[in-house]
Order: sequence, then structure tokens, then C-alpha cells
Amino acid sequence: HFAGGIMDGVVKIIGTDYLIFDAIDVIENPLNTTFSPIASNNMTEFGFAFFYANPVATANGAKNNIIRNCNITLNNSGTNYQNTFGIYATCLTSDTNGITLANVTAAAGSNSNNSLFGNTISNANFGIVIVGSNTAAAMDSGWDIGGTTLATGNTITNFGIGNGVATSGNQKIGVSVQGILVNQIANHNISYNNLTSVAGTTTTPIIMAGIVMGSSGTSVQPPTHNTSCNFNSIQINNGLSESSVGIWSKLGENASIKNINNNTINIVNTSTVNVTAKLTRGIAHEAAMGQLIINNNTIFIHYENISNDHTINFIQSDFTTVVSRII
Repeated sequence: HFAGGIMDGVVKIIGTDYLIFDAIDVIENPLNTTFSPIASNNMTEFGFAFFYANPVATANGAKNNIIRNCNITLNNSGTNYQNTFGIYATCLTSDTNGITLANVTAAAGSNSNNSLFGNTISNANFGIVIVGSNTAAAMDSGWDIGGTTLATGNTITNFGIGNGVATSGNQKIGVSVQGILVNQIANHNISYNNLTSVAGTTTTPIIMAGIVMGSSGTSVQPPTHNTSCNFNSIQINNGLSESSVGIWSKLGENASIKNINNNTINIVNTSTVNVTAKLTRGIAHEAAMGQLIINNNTIFIHYENISNDHTINFIQSDFTTVVSRII
């Protein structure tokens, strides 16, 4: 740690391949409680983090690593630091500066084919965040977040703990808070994960989302890819009259295939104030696709206190599908 830094991690994987972290628990030091102003910050940003090694021109990414069965706890003393990520990866900055763009432009610099299985993440403003290159040919591919069974799924609780404050400028994170974010990533799987937001205690309005593929800000679309987002359980508790999205898909390509199947989404709005021009959406897809399949999902949307004039969509997909769309 150093005072004022925003790139502190318990474990940083910098350009290293074929590591396995199994049942390695990481936790914020309970004595670290200062995060405002940023110049005095002494808190930890990342439980685990992936970065490329070498100068960006010759970047060597972290590939074929596994993090499994680990418990990751941040904000350990009742704090609500917004720059906290259970697991983080980026190809847009160095491991020491998360704000200044240093974009990987060759596939060798990507953080590809990494797996996250059976981890429990709590009290991180963002549960899992994976951000790829701005260059399509250099984007990450092959991330597996949750595997193919309930046993390999990750559990994320209390995401959004940053009291409605976005990060302090991390590249391509967007303007929402979410349990899982993958942005500018080609082939990937996000399945069998269990996500629960904070219990409606945010104090500043911000979009709350369970899983985001793409970004609530800007994205470069990946090359042809296949994506699976299946069998996830998502609970979003919105204590303010703000937009909420269970699964938000903003990545697409005209020859690509996306599956969003068998997910259970529960969005609860307990606000006592009506704010206009907001959205509540169970599943939203906002990019052109080759094939889009959205099947067998269960979506509950609850407003518990007042009548809001929010736009409500259980499933929304209003972009072109070149080959087929099954909903």
C-alpha cells in the first residue's frame, strides 16, 4: 500500500500463466478504513487482479490461470469504498495505473482462457470485472466465470456497497455497478453464479445491474464469438428510484451466437420517492447478433412502496438478429 494509490491488490497476476489458486482466502485489513479523500486512501482495491507484463508495446498477458474455492472479502470494517473489485482484469492499463490508457494491441497481451470457479466474494462494490483491449484482434477470449455446474458457480454478495458512487476513473467500467461485468471480451461463459446486491442501502442514485456483457458506458464490439449466460441467480435490491437491470447484454456481432437461458432474476424496488424517466429490465439485449437465444428465464419485478412511472421490460431485445432470434 501507499497513501493515495488505487491499484492495491492482495494478489496480482502480472503476465503469468498456468497458476492455480485453490482455497486461498483474502480479506481487507480491518484497520484500513480511509478512502476519502483519495489522496489519503489506504484501502485495498482488488482481491485478485490480472494484468499484462512488460511495456504495452511488448505486453504479455496472464493466460490459463484458475482461481477457485477462494473467499474474498473487502470493505471489512463497515466501509463503503467504491473502488473495490473482488476479481479484476484489464488490458487497458498497467498494473500500477488504472486510469491512464495503455491499450494492448496484440493478442499476446490479452488475459485469455482464465477460469473463476466456486469463489465467494462479499462486500466488493464490483464482484467480478473483466475488461479487454480496445483493439478487436487483441481482445481476451475464453474467460469461464462459473463453469458448467452449481458446484463451480461463484457466489457474490453485497455488490454495490459503494453507496451509489462509480469508480474513480477505471477504464471502460461504465456508469453502473454490477455483480459481474465483461466488456470487450470475445468467447466467454458466465453461468451458475449467485449474485445478490446490497440490501437497498445506497445513498446516491446509480444504475444497479446483475450481469453486464458490454458496458453501461462505451464498448468496442468483439470479433465473431459465442457467449453463454445460463443458470444464474440474480437478486437486485434497489432502495432508490433508479434504473435496474438483471442481465444487460451490449456485446454483439453479426455472425455471433449468444445464449441467455434458465436464469432467475428478482428485482425489488423499495424506494419511497418516484423519480421519472428510469428503467427496470429483467433481461435487455442491445447489440446486433447473428443468433440470439433467450429461453426459460424466470423474472420477478417488485415495487413495494409507491407507484413509480418507470418503464418496465421483462425481456427487451430491439436490435437486428441476422440469422435468428428465439425468445
